[in-house]
Amino acid sequence: MAKTFLFLDDIRNPSDVGNYIRASLAELFSKENWIIVRNYKEFCNYIEKKGVPNVVSFDHDLADEHYRDSMYNPDEHSKKKQVMNVLNSYWSFAK
Repeated sequence: MAKTFLFLDDIRNPSDVGNYIRASLAELFSKENWIIVRNYKEFCNYIEKKGVPNVVSFDHDLADEHYRDSMYNPDEHSKKKQVMNVLNSYWSFAK
């Protein structure tokens, strides 16, 4: 089965990332077929419909001030925590 790659960023595309990271990782962003989601809601919809992808690239400036809908909506904040708990259960994050 093919790996799935999910890219969460409100502005950039995966090919843009190559300008900011080391060459060994830049190749991943230029060659893989990334599914692009532009906001938290699209991210949650993808996870709910398709499940947890193999790889997720998070925007470098993810913060509530960039995603105001989740900042003021307790239901969205709760959903955000649930999604992160699901992701954490599938992956161990390397330092």
